[in-house]
Amino acid sequence: MNPEPARLLGYSVEELLQIPMRDLIVPAFRDEFDAYLGQIARLGEARGFLALMTRSGEPRIWEYHNTLRREGVQSPVVRGYGPQTVTEPEAAPTKQLREAGEQLLAKVRESEKIIRDLKLFRTLVDRSTDAILVVNAETLHFLDANETACVKLGYSREEFLSLRVFDIQPHNRRAVFGAN
Repeated sequence: MNPEPARLLGYSVEELLQIPMRDLIVPAFRDEFDAYLGQIARLGEARGFLALMTRSGEPRIWEYHNTLRREGVQSPVVRGYGPQTVTEPEAAPTKQLREAGEQLLAKVRESEKIIRDLKLFRTLVDRSTDAILVVNAETLHFLDANETACVKLGYSREEFLSLRVFDIQPHNRRAVFGAN
């Protein structure tokens, strides 16, 4: 760890390395930490603003760009680059907090839209009168089946998810593949 972030938060490097990152985050934003970790795991990087508490309890806003390193290490490590910008005690963090809040709100709205779209798609698939089966092209395992497929072929969705294409009953192969 670079000593500068530790100094800015009022700690020694040794002290700061003993504190879980979640404990340094301003309490109002701690519930966002899991989403941050999820983004790092999915995308391999994350950028944004982070509200941290100093040893004396003062908030500091840092802009960060963090990346996930998996190669050459025993377990994954998040590399943090920052602070890019730091609010000093005399600087008003209002603008940065507002920007961070706007970024979070935009992400929440985007996520809500994606969830609505996925729910609509799922409803359309489930209510289709056609049998719909989703298959992994490499393994030929069933990834999903709608209710119509389950009724027509006599399997539950859970049973489909445990089977491969050629595991289903031979007399049903024609119904699935349109074969004679």
